[in-house]
Amino acid sequence: MSRFHRIAWSCMALLTLMLGGCGATSSPPLSYHKGAVQYTARLADLDAAGFTVTTAPASVAADSMPFVTAQRAEKLRSLGLSSTAMAHYFRAVPDILFSNGPLDVISYAEQFPSSSAAAQAFSVEGAWIQAVPTSQQVSPGPIGDEALATVESRVTPTSERVIVLQYTILWRMSNIIEILYVRQRYDGNGISDAATIAANITTRLESSALATPKAK
Repeated sequence: MSRFHRIAWSCMALLTLMLGGCGATSSPPLSYHKGAVQYTARLADLDAAGFTVTTAPASVAADSMPFVTAQRAEKLRSLGLSSTAMAHYFRAVPDILFSNGPLDVISYAEQFPSSSAAAQAFSVEGAWIQAVPTSQQVSPGPIGDEALATVESRVTPTSERVIVLQYTILWRMSNIIEILYVRQRYDGNGISDAATIAANITTRLESSALATPKAK
């Protein structure tokens, strides 16, 4: 190997060490251990005026949450589920036929002892959510460590026959599982409003004292 090549390889090795050092000083991954009730949606996350609290954020038993069967809850407990919580918000409108944006928002949070346990739970929850016969999978965009979403449609039993959509967004943030149900009139905006709420929750949790650096 020529002297020129030895110098070139030495420079590349030095650059690799410098880049590795830069990476080592980046923010450490986060974990969440303050109880699931701290990680549900808040009014400020909804990004719209007029919402009222139907059910304030509170701890609940996994098998007492709407949409969660006893079998599903038992599977989650077998993965180390330590706490669950929910919150429910509603926005009343004079006429649903002319409404825009979310009207009904239900937020769930599930806390697990580790990110690996939560990753397994994400697979379990994802299988249940996508197994709903009337649902179709849609993209929620980049949210958390992993995410998926579905949409279902219903027609109101009124003379106007308004199409109402339910978006379900499931995502994982380290050892926390978040599930968001958002109902709204079909207004042509797709999942964007629901995805914005999910992104707001994620940003709030990542930037608050609710998260702690994960032990190395």
